Amino acid sequence: MALIGARRALLSGGAWSPRLLGGQALVWVDFSDAAGLDLSAGNVAGARNKGAAGGVFAQATASKRPALVSAGPGGRAYASFDGVDDVLVCPAVTIAPASTLWMLAVHRRTAVAYGGLISTTNQAASGFGFPYAGTSNAYDWIANNVYAFGNGYQTGRAPRTIVQTPPSSTDTLWHALSVSLGPVPAAELDGNVRTLRTSAGGAVPAYTGQLLIGALTQTTEFFAGSIAEVLIVADPTRDQIDRATGYVCWKYGLQALMPATHPYRWRRP
Repeated sequence: MALIGARRALLSGGAWSPRLLGGQALVWVDFSDAAGLDLSAGNVAGARNKGAAGGVFAQATASKRPALVSAGPGGRAYASFDGVDDVLVCPAVTIAPASTLWMLAVHRRTAVAYGGLISTTNQAASGFGFPYAGTSNAYDWIANNVYAFGNGYQTGRAPRTIVQTPPSSTDTLWHALSVSLGPVPAAELDGNVRTLRTSAGGAVPAYTGQLLIGALTQTTEFFAGSIAEVLIVADPTRDQIDRATGYVCWKYGLQALMPATHPYRWRRP
């Protein structure tokens, strides 16, 4: 698989990108890609999902649109969410069952508060393979860089995944946070493995419904900070995870935060 990925990169001009993941890349939203954005008065009215699940993350209400900032990490644009009511919604996404879902968000928080980076809006009795928020049957999500967690497979929901060694509560640096849900739950920050407390893992069930960027729901726990890029990948190999992590870290100038032993700490994938 690694040789195939390398060959594809060479054929595409030598630079690895999530495009080489093909149909495995279910969600790929890149706020630095102007061609994929619908802007209105400098704010993001819509962001195209370049992944296989398709759709557009949009916001019809002008006051709830994140601002697009042109000069961000690595000299690239990003979306700035106000933590009050900014959120982008993709109304209909279908994700097939998978052994593992791997999710990544390049982000920076500006307030110490809960806030969904990527979330669903469902409150059904069984979950959908996304990190789960709350101690009751609430919502699935990826949290900001404090932690991401699931409620365990005993009721069919995502495996429990709690980062026990999170960044400092005052950390407002840019980071690439990734979470793997499946038989072996895991989390990494800039390629650094985080210590987890986990319950039994398991395959990720199918999901059909809304996806949100920038909030836990459309009315609660809005993310206060900036988001540059989001990925959700089905059943990635270790090599693909390493390449995707190296790709975003080099793209946004975060490679110095990667561990020295990471295969792409010292070179681009």
